[in-house]
Amino acid sequence: MIQQALNTRCIPPLFPTWDRNKTLDMFQRLEYGYVPCKPLSVTSHEGDTEDCFGGMARYRKVNIHCRLAEADYPGITLAPQLGDTFVFDIDCYIPSIEKEQRVPAVIACNDREAFDFGTCPADFLCAQGFAVFNLRYRKIANDPVNPNGLTQFEQRGIDHFYYGNHLTALDKRSRAPHAPGVLALWAWGFSRVADYVTTLDFVDKTHIIGAGHSRIGKAVLLAGALDNRFACVYPNASCAGGVSLSRGCGKETLGSLVGLYPNSDLWFCDNAWQFAHKNYVDEAGEPFDQHALLACVAPRKVYVGNADNDEYCEAASEYLACAAANEVYQQAGGKGFIHPNRFPHTGDTFHEGDIGYHLRAGHHAFNRDDWALFATFYTSKMKEVKACS
Repeated sequence: MIQQALNTRCIPPLFPTWDRNKTLDMFQRLEYGYVPCKPLSVTSHEGDTEDCFGGMARYRKVNIHCRLAEADYPGITLAPQLGDTFVFDIDCYIPSIEKEQRVPAVIACNDREAFDFGTCPADFLCAQGFAVFNLRYRKIANDPVNPNGLTQFEQRGIDHFYYGNHLTALDKRSRAPHAPGVLALWAWGFSRVADYVTTLDFVDKTHIIGAGHSRIGKAVLLAGALDNRFACVYPNASCAGGVSLSRGCGKETLGSLVGLYPNSDLWFCDNAWQFAHKNYVDEAGEPFDQHALLACVAPRKVYVGNADNDEYCEAASEYLACAAANEVYQQAGGKGFIHPNRFPHTGDTFHEGDIGYHLRAGHHAFNRDDWALFATFYTSKMKEVKACS
């Protein structure tokens, strides 16, 4: 049934021509824009540590300083008052652990300015043994679709260092066609937090997880595809431009999303405008879809969460993308996506393979139920690794 559905949607197989590096280049060139270069250096300034969650964890705020090369960030010349160092802060929640103990780390990007324990329940995750590093996406670049007039971020976002201005202030089509959109800038932010996390003695560097919901789910999928330090990527309800296939989708597609909201094209690079007018093919006329980006995470873990009444995200399109990425995982020697040969029913969880999936009751949200299902999936994978070592 599933293969028939993929055939009906004309979803292109990934083998025998699969090339991960070419695929990543294609997605950056045609859809997201090229993620900016790594900084010359990344340093941190840690605030005071205090107990939280009744002594179950410790909290501290950390400022991350990224010194940028002028050759890679032309905005440094265009806006010299910025200097060459981009600074943003993150919230860190560290579970109480024994000396010498190492714990997995969740890098979560929150979709609100006030820390939201629904979107990222740090208390629950710390109780499960995860350290949590919360990145607020507006500290990297403001959202062009919902800017909220947050002037401090418009003036100091990484888009200013790259473009010399906030993206929404640029003249339309003034950027290079493959220059980064905001999703690529947010993906850059995930990797900069990973730069910090990998310096911490209490973090198990083999278990760094990136997570995000909706538009941030799109960004974390790109970050995880590009950055091998992420052992698992969790894009929850990432919709079009994330996990969801565009071919045959009855809701949002990449083509519709480019012009759906004011400035939604700025999430992507200008090359993405072509998909508003034609099917999904690269410059050579070869078809592609989002399953190819998901496959770039192989052989590492991916977890996909959906809700049955999501008004934005078509669960069938995300589920099919998982199935279509399966062949790359199997070629990499992994378990791939283990599922019944049918579409998911509400309440289904498929946790046996390297690609995990659940379909819960509810709407477009990221809540504790989603996180609890993810924690069950990932802790079982950690046990598998330990059992084999």
